[in-house]
Amino acid sequence: MTIPALSPDTQATTLLVGRFGKGEAKPLTRGEYNKVAQTLHARKLRPSDLFKDVPEELPVERSRIVELIGRGTSLALAVERWGQFGVKLVSRADPDYPARFRSLLKGGGAPILFYAGDLGLLDAPTLGVVGSRDATVAGTHFAAQLGNRAVTENVVIASGDARGIDRAAMDAALDSGGRVIGILADSLAKSVLSRRYRQAIGDQRLLLISHVEPEARFSAYQAMERNRYIYTASDAVIVSDSDVKGGTWSGAIENQKHGWTPAYARVGSDVREGNAALVQHGLAPIGEDWFESGETLRSLFHKHIPSPQTLPLFEDQVEVSVSATGQGSGDELFLLFLSLLEPALETAQDTASIIQRFSLERDQATAWLNRATQLGKIKARPAGVWQWVVA
Repeated sequence: MTIPALSPDTQATTLLVGRFGKGEAKPLTRGEYNKVAQTLHARKLRPSDLFKDVPEELPVERSRIVELIGRGTSLALAVERWGQFGVKLVSRADPDYPARFRSLLKGGGAPILFYAGDLGLLDAPTLGVVGSRDATVAGTHFAAQLGNRAVTENVVIASGDARGIDRAAMDAALDSGGRVIGILADSLAKSVLSRRYRQAIGDQRLLLISHVEPEARFSAYQAMERNRYIYTASDAVIVSDSDVKGGTWSGAIENQKHGWTPAYARVGSDVREGNAALVQHGLAPIGEDWFESGETLRSLFHKHIPSPQTLPLFEDQVEVSVSATGQGSGDELFLLFLSLLEPALETAQDTASIIQRFSLERDQATAWLNRATQLGKIKARPAGVWQWVVA
């Protein structure tokens, strides 16, 4: 079945990894999809060639691929429903896939992105502004100042559309006629239809984009992954408020490790403990006095980026050897998961509760929980529950 709204490659990719409709075959994980894509490339094939024939030599069971590729009717219905929201799709196989994500994230980027608005905003000079949901008054004010300054300098604001710092920066820019990229971890369809965003999307001043399906609900795991898209979409990122753990912290540390973009942490009065700690980890300090310095936002884009380094994602500085674990690029996501697992296990939880809390596949949850056990971070208790190990 041909779906006019999608290129053949995007159609095939979405069938392989998308979560829609019903069926016994489990959509491919990102790692599985990457292996399939690499095999196809080595054979000089494209994803759309799977509509003609599914090779036996793929690293995933042929029967599973055949069933996934055969979900054309379900995909057509899903695309029609998403289109009613104004949501479009782009895949890594398409030339329109954001160049920054492709070049910086490589195989770590989502195979499919869902969006509403002008993808071209991702090619414009962009400042990312991030911070805690429970923001300080000073942090919120600082974020709003950055949003207003971005408008005067014709710079796009990128953020995560979470309450607190994110929305302070985004709303300030939009209210002043500026341009904004909102990178969402859930509920894209709901956000696209919201009164606060409809006009800006129609005016091509707002791009809402997500690495998860438009109707996906919030999960901490998805929110953690969202941070890497904010950093790679931006020419520089400013952290207005951060604790010493959680999504804002881990996103900043992951950026420092990879050296994606220059990053700054707000300093001065009424700052969170995490801000000072991030400066110690290599983020450049920036305070209220910067607005009187005469510098432009674009000057922040060209500051020195510290060499990529292995930095802790939580306070006890656990180190994980890629060669020892064999997980490669999955280490960052595991460490992000681990940094959020500690507060989640203040009360012992069973595996099913952890799967639901983080929206994980059972196989992934089991692998990560076993790995955390091997590191001595958690232990299994009677009745099948997990407990954080206090050092």
